[in-house]
Amino acid sequence: MEIESGKHGADPNIGRILDNKEFYKEAVHLQKQLTLVSAVLDKDYACNLSAAGEAWIGLQQSEELELYRPSVKRHSEEARARLTQQEEMAEKWMMTNKPEYFGGFMAFKIKDPELFPSSMFEPSLLQLYKMTPSKWWKLVDTRTAKKANFLEGFCTVLFPPALQV
Repeated sequence: MEIESGKHGADPNIGRILDNKEFYKEAVHLQKQLTLVSAVLDKDYACNLSAAGEAWIGLQQSEELELYRPSVKRHSEEARARLTQQEEMAEKWMMTNKPEYFGGFMAFKIKDPELFPSSMFEPSLLQLYKMTPSKWWKLVDTRTAKKANFLEGFCTVLFPPALQV
């Protein structure tokens, strides 16, 4: 790629910079790095934390990002610590405010198939209801209604009507 210096009023130094093959290689390398990171950041992992973890592990293992591996690892560990803290806060809130649902909450957390049909956690079903989680919760409520009386109202606690669309 040859840039004609001075043509169209361009600074001759810009042409020399743009014609530099090492500069071009570095720009392509940086673009690959940015593409990897932006692909992870553009995804919505709000309802699928395991997928988020896998994505960040993928970034840590990427050869393109080897130079940044310690930083990516540190940020990933900080995010995991925040999630753990939020889980503990949610459990404490549940025990304090809705202790009758704590057993159901923990069963939901581990996706206990005796209380929650495993089909409810199939990726295709989760993807289908990604934009309307209230419908997914209604489906969970319907599917679990016959399983255990202590779960009655459980889905409403986790996804209150005020948040339903």
